[in-house]
Amino acid sequence: MKNTTRIRLSALFLAIIVIFSAPLSVQAALKSEKAESKMEKSMLTEENVRLMSAIIFCEAGSEPYAGKVAVGIVIMNRVHSREFPNTIKKVIYQKGQFTPARSGALNKVLKKYDNGSFTEKNHLDSVQAAIEVLEGRNFVEHKGEEINMDSYLFFSANMKNCRLKIGNHRFR
Repeated sequence: MKNTTRIRLSALFLAIIVIFSAPLSVQAALKSEKAESKMEKSMLTEENVRLMSAIIFCEAGSEPYAGKVAVGIVIMNRVHSREFPNTIKKVIYQKGQFTPARSGALNKVLKKYDNGSFTEKNHLDSVQAAIEVLEGRNFVEHKGEEINMDSYLFFSANMKNCRLKIGNHRFR
């Protein structure tokens, strides 16, 4: 079984456990998986899932699933762009870019993630979106269409000249 498939299955299994039993940390499940699968060579690492899940929730927690995925794709596009820093952490904490990183909201969500109380549906959807994006997903399914988002670097609720609108977010 491919490592990424095993990681996705582990994360989904964890989501089921979280819903039906005492709260467990997604981080703890991925930590044990990391030891088995050498995720260091991939973007799918424990820390990247943690950080990406939290920022997706902060930016798109109440948005449709496609919006959550789109936010994650924009972050990954920035990581791969020469115009932005080359790690997820540096992109998220880049000065003037993500309001939750500046306001302290991201730190509050990370604490919730770390203590195992990141268990609501929008939390789990954010984790799933993060995993898919870290595995390389570069498209969203929106209004019955599959939209390739390789060239999207920005999103906002108030953006002009957007190319795509999902929920309350505009992307370009």
